[in-house]
Amino acid sequence: MKKNIIEDERMMLRVSDMYYNKNMSQQDIANKLSISRPTISKLLSAAREHGIVTITVSDTNGRKYFQLEQLLEEKYDLKEVFIVETLEDTAETKALMGKAAAQYLSRIIRDGDVIGVTMGTTVAQIAPHANNSYHSNLTFVPLIGGIGTVATELHSNYIAESMARAFGGIYYPLHAPAMISRKNTKIELMKENSIQRVFKKAKRMDIAILGIGAPTSNSTIIKTGYFTPEMFEEIREQKMCGDICMVFYDENGNIDKFEYNEKMMSIDLGVLKNTKYSIGVCGGVDKPVAISGAINGGYINVLITDYDCAQILDRMKSE
Repeated sequence: MKKNIIEDERMMLRVSDMYYNKNMSQQDIANKLSISRPTISKLLSAAREHGIVTITVSDTNGRKYFQLEQLLEEKYDLKEVFIVETLEDTAETKALMGKAAAQYLSRIIRDGDVIGVTMGTTVAQIAPHANNSYHSNLTFVPLIGGIGTVATELHSNYIAESMARAFGGIYYPLHAPAMISRKNTKIELMKENSIQRVFKKAKRMDIAILGIGAPTSNSTIIKTGYFTPEMFEEIREQKMCGDICMVFYDENGNIDKFEYNEKMMSIDLGVLKNTKYSIGVCGGVDKPVAISGAINGGYINVLITDYDCAQILDRMKSE
C-alpha cells in the first residue's frame, strides 16, 4: 500500500465507494485498478480507521474533483481519470499533471513492462516526480523521432532516458528525425536495424504515455520548425483537431485525411488501440477537442488533466 498520504486518501475513497456503494467484489476492484486483492483489503481497513467508512462511504465529495473524475470516466468510457488543480502558472499545472502521472505509473507498472513515451512539456514533468518505484526489466522506448529546434529535454529520446533513470530500467534511443521530407527516405530509414528495434518494442508495449497536441499558435509542434504557416493552415482547413506523436487526427480520431502523417517517424497510432494502458497527459482550455478526438480514435484509455479542461470535457458530453 502506498505511503504517500494524498494517494492513500484518494485510493481509500475510491475503493470504498466501489466496494460499499457499487457492490463490487474486492477481486473485481483489484482487477479494475491493477492492484492486488490483499491491497484492496488493506485500503478498506485503512478507510474505516480514518473514518472515511462507517456503514457506508461517509463522503464521496471528500476529495476535490472525485465526482467529476467519475463522471468523465463514465461519459468517455475511460479506465481512469485524474484531475489536478488548474493554477495560474501553466508550468506549475503541468508539474501537477506530471506528479499525478508518476503516482499512477508507480501503481500500474509491473516487472518486465515495455513503456513508450512521446515528446512534450507535460510528459517531461513525469520523471522528476517519480518516487522510488523501481521494478526489474523495465524497457522505455521513444514513440517519435527527434523534434527539430525544440529544447532537448522535451525530446522523446531524452524523456525515455529520464524515465528509465527515474523508474529503473533501460531505454532504446530512436536516432531519426520526427518528420521526413520524402516518403522514400522514410522507407529506407525504416530498414535500419536500430530503428526497427525501437518500433518492434513499441508494438508490444504495455503502457503508452502520450502528450496530446492541438493546432494552436503556442503549441510545441509549432516550435519544432517542421511546419510552415501554409502547412498549419492546411491542418485547420482539413479540420484536424489534435495530434499524438505529430500524427494529426480529426474529431473522430481519423488520421487518413492528412498526407503529412505518412512522413512522420513515429508509432502507428493504431498500436495504441491494443495497448493496455494508453495514458493521455494533457490539459488546458485549448485541448478538450483534441482529447475528445484521441478518445474517439481509441488512442487513449486513461486521462490525466486539469480542472479547467475537465469542466469543458464534461460540458461537451452534456450538450
